Amino acid sequence: MPQTWFTRLVLGVGIGLAAFGGTPSHATTLQEAIDQGALSPSTAAARHASDAAKAERFASFMAAWGVVAKVDANTVRRDEGVQLDLGAPPELAFLGSIPIVPPNRTNLNARVFAPLVRPEAAAQFTVATQQARAAKHRAVWATIVGGLAAANAWLDVHRVRALQRAAEANLASLRATEADLRARHAAQLIVQSDVLRVEVAVLGAEQELARLETELRLTEQALGAAMGRDEPVRPADELPTLNVPEPGEAPRADLLAADARLESARRSRRVAIAGALPSVEVFGGFAVIDQPNVINGEFFEVGVLASWTPFASGARLARRRAAGSRYAAAKADREQLGRNVSLEQERARSTVALRAELLELRRAAVTQAQTAQQQLSARARQGLATVTDVLSVQAELYRVQSELEVAHVEYARAIVQYRAALGTLAPDF
Repeated sequence: MPQTWFTRLVLGVGIGLAAFGGTPSHATTLQEAIDQGALSPSTAAARHASDAAKAERFASFMAAWGVVAKVDANTVRRDEGVQLDLGAPPELAFLGSIPIVPPNRTNLNARVFAPLVRPEAAAQFTVATQQARAAKHRAVWATIVGGLAAANAWLDVHRVRALQRAAEANLASLRATEADLRARHAAQLIVQSDVLRVEVAVLGAEQELARLETELRLTEQALGAAMGRDEPVRPADELPTLNVPEPGEAPRADLLAADARLESARRSRRVAIAGALPSVEVFGGFAVIDQPNVINGEFFEVGVLASWTPFASGARLARRRAAGSRYAAAKADREQLGRNVSLEQERARSTVALRAELLELRRAAVTQAQTAQQQLSARARQGLATVTDVLSVQAELYRVQSELEVAHVEYARAIVQYRAALGTLAPDF
C-alpha cells in the first residue's frame, strides 16, 4: 500500500531521533574494539595505581639500601662562658682559668651514611614489592574487564543489526503479500478487510524498523563510549569466526593480584618485628669546629652508627595485630575469589555449550517455518487459506528468523565471555 501520512511521520520521527547520535566514523573489528576498550579511560585508574605502586617500591628500596647525605650546623652565642679555675699560685696567676664552655661556638658537620643493616626498611621494601605486584595484576585484569565491556557493546550493535535484517526481510515479505492481495481484491477474489489486515501488519513492520534504527544509533554511541571515544562507532559487518578456547594452566590476573595482596599482608607482620631490631650504618664526613679559646679545626671522620629502639610504647604490637587482621581478611578474600572464579568459568563453559545447541535448534526452526510458509502460500493462491493464516505464518517466520540472528550473536558473546573468564582476550579470532 502507498505510505500514508502517518507512516511517513513514524519513519521520519524514528530516523530523526536516530540522527542525533551522529555518523559512525569507521568500521571496527571485534579485536579492535577489545584493544581500545582495554586502554579506555575506564581502565586508566588501575594503570595509574600500578605506576604509583612501582614508585612506592622504588622509594622503599632507597629507604632500605640507599645512601643518605646529612648536613647539620649549629652556632651558640652566650653572654659569657663557663670557666674552670685552675687554683694556680700567685706566681702562676697568668694561667688564669680554662674555659669549659666558650661564649661562642660554631659546628658544621657534613656526613654520608651507607646502610649495613636497616631491618625495618628492608622488611617494608618486601611489602612494597608485593603491593606493586598486586597493583600490576589488577591493572592487567582491568584491561580485560575493559576489553570485555567493549566486546559486549560491539556485539550489542550486531544484535540490533541482526534484528534489523530480520525485520527488513519480514517487511519485504509483507509488502509482497500486500501486493498479491491487492491484485486479488481487484479481481474481486477477496474482501477489503483482508487487504486492510495486511496493511496494518505492514505498518507495524515499518514502525519496528524505525525503532530498531533508533536503537542502533544508541548502541553505536555506547560502543564508542566503551572504546573511550566521544563519537559513535560502526562495527564491521560480519561476525568473526570464534574458536572455543581450551582452559589454560595460567591463573587469572585477578587471582594473581589476590595472591600478591595475601603475601603483602603476610610480610607486613614482619615489619613490626623488624622495627625492634637495631640498625647499623657506616658514615664518613667532614667537620668544622670553631670554639674560641678551646679548639679550632677542620677534619675528616669515619665511623659506625648503631641505633636501637627496643620499646615504642606498644605501637609495634598494635601494628602487628593490625597486620594479622589484614592477613586474615586477605586470606578469606583469596579463598572466596578462587571459588567464585571456578564457578564463573564452569558457568561460562556451560553457556557456550548451551548457546551452540540453541543455535542448531534455531536453524531447524527457521527451516520448518520457511517450509510452512511456502506450503501455505501455495494454498493461499488456490484460495484454500485465509489471510489470517498467511499473516500468522509470516509472523512465526519473522520470530524464528529473529531468534536465529540473535542466536549467532549470543553464541559469539558466550565465547568471548568464556575467554574473559579464563583470563584472556587473546586476538586469535
